[in-house]
Amino acid sequence: MASIVYSEVSTELAQVRGQGHNPLSPIDDGARVRIKRFAYTATGVVSIASVIEAVELPSGAVVVETVLSSASLSNSAEVEIGYATKSAPTDDNSDALLAATAVAALSAAGERGVEVGEGIQTVIITTSVGALAAADTLTGFILYVVNT
Repeated sequence: MASIVYSEVSTELAQVRGQGHNPLSPIDDGARVRIKRFAYTATGVVSIASVIEAVELPSGAVVVETVLSSASLSNSAEVEIGYATKSAPTDDNSDALLAATAVAALSAAGERGVEVGEGIQTVIITTSVGALAAADTLTGFILYVVNT
């Protein structure tokens, strides 16, 4: 199990962290489907095997759907979408939500019904093939439920 270091962060995560975001209160949890959107624009070259933080999911979340809705990638780049426990991130589940996806395969179905485990989880995007170039973009969303 290799430790990972986050190379980049999505626009939404940077905004949330800048505003002193608080986690959802327990009364907001339930079996309602929730959505977390992410968008990322590379500000420079992002090398292969770099890890981008996309969004954070609450403890015990079950991912219903993972969607990479648009991507403008250079260098025949591909990405994987997975998750890591925020407090001790590893690459064990780096492709658990959506395996390597190229621009031509945006409609590829991701894994459904993935329970991400206890503790706050960070959804991660890992560059798996080809480096990203400056101004390459990724957007998408995660649909999930918390059954508490």
